Amino acid sequence: DGASIGTDTDGSDGWSASWNTTSSGDGSHTVTATAMDTAGQTNSGSIPVNVDNTPDANQPPTANAGPDQTLSDTDGSGVETVTLSGSGADPDGFVISYQWKEGTSVLGTAASITADLSVGVHTVTLTVTDDSGATGSDTAVISVNANQPPSADAGPDQTIDGSATSGTENVILSSSGTETVTLSGSGTDLDGSIISYEWREGSSILGTAASITANLGVGIHTITLTVTDNGGLIGQDEAVVTITEQPAIQAILYFSVKESDRDAGLRVANEDIVAFDGTDFSLYFDGSDVGLKGFRLDAFSITSDNEILMSFPWSSSIPGISKTVDDSDIVRFTATQLGEDTSGTFELYFDGSDVGLTRSNEDIDAIELLPDGRLLVSTKGSFRVPGLSGKDEDIVAFTPSSLGSNTSGFWAPYFDGSDVKLSDRSEDVNALALDSQGKIYLSTTGDFSAFDASGRDEDVFIFTPSTLGSTTTGTYDSSLFFNGSLYGLSGNDLSAIDLP
Repeated sequence: DGASIGTDTDGSDGWSASWNTTSSGDGSHTVTATAMDTAGQTNSGSIPVNVDNTPDANQPPTANAGPDQTLSDTDGSGVETVTLSGSGADPDGFVISYQWKEGTSVLGTAASITADLSVGVHTVTLTVTDDSGATGSDTAVISVNANQPPSADAGPDQTIDGSATSGTENVILSSSGTETVTLSGSGTDLDGSIISYEWREGSSILGTAASITANLGVGIHTITLTVTDNGGLIGQDEAVVTITEQPAIQAILYFSVKESDRDAGLRVANEDIVAFDGTDFSLYFDGSDVGLKGFRLDAFSITSDNEILMSFPWSSSIPGISKTVDDSDIVRFTATQLGEDTSGTFELYFDGSDVGLTRSNEDIDAIELLPDGRLLVSTKGSFRVPGLSGKDEDIVAFTPSSLGSNTSGFWAPYFDGSDVKLSDRSEDVNALALDSQGKIYLSTTGDFSAFDASGRDEDVFIFTPSTLGSTTTGTYDSSLFFNGSLYGLSGNDLSAIDLP
């Protein structure tokens, strides 16, 4: 319109000028540009410009309160902490504030906040304000669910046969009357995590892990597994464990052999005790399990379900006994388990040197504990003890007044082998046992022939006494109680025997 808008003498970034139209009235205006060269020559061009200084209307911002959420009250407190993350946008300016509300309660004034919401359904509103004071809002629905209790699984019910074996017939696995049972459970929590396990039988706590072992006696046991989640709620499940009665071994004879053997139906070493039920053989005592590998059982007497008296043919160091055990001594083994996995402890039971067994040929090679507490003993050779002497075919009775490392008592004759035709060198009594009627079961170091009885060192024969002591009388059964040759033992020798 003739008024100067501006001058540009540089032109390095193009020729331009700025015009503040607010100084001009609304309407049509003519804008003219005049160019001048270095010679002072000019030329002009004009364009019409319509000016409208009326300001644009402000556009409101938009809010985004984020997605709806569903949470659980994980700690069971009735309140859960929730993170609310929102945003705002303004097409013709910028967002200057955020405000979160539930109803009239202000929860926070930032784009992202945390809020403690109680169990239930909450509608929260995010309001954003732009630089012109306009607002925009959005809502999100937050559902807080109450903590759900966990579920427990105690595993299946179990029935355990007390006569179960480790691959050997008729071997009681635990002489203590209990069985070791594995209890394997689990817990599930849909809205949290399991933090503890507890197994109980009645008021007794058996363990506090998902999987435990417990020693249970014969009978029916109702076991409860309780799991606890991180909200303090519990779930329970029960498992019924039935332990059947452990039957006694139906053996008719226990024996040890002089030489390790596998012809009796199983592999057996000479530190072991074998049970024979009339048909089959099973391992009753595994000496190698308790430190006796390389030893030989010279004599034994089974005195209870978990105790065995033993003697060995040479001086030995026995696990758990501080002194060297002589061949005239007797040790007691107390079992915690018998069979193919034998375990237990040894202690000195009888010190032969305390009561006169001090000579090299006085090795104890047969023993039997009588119900009245007397100990029957036979020796490898002739013996001489206080008040008594005898030979290897004889049996003497020791009445103890004390036992262990300070053994004392007195001796008396019990069985004179020479009185009943056991007098040859091969007829040394090296294994003996008594039944409830007082019959004496014998085995010898070699062949024997006495009245109607004859056999070899792998056999067992029976003597029924009429009188005992220094004058022995009685009769022998004409048939053998145990014929070892029938079971592949003809090349071996029974070194010790006992009866159930």
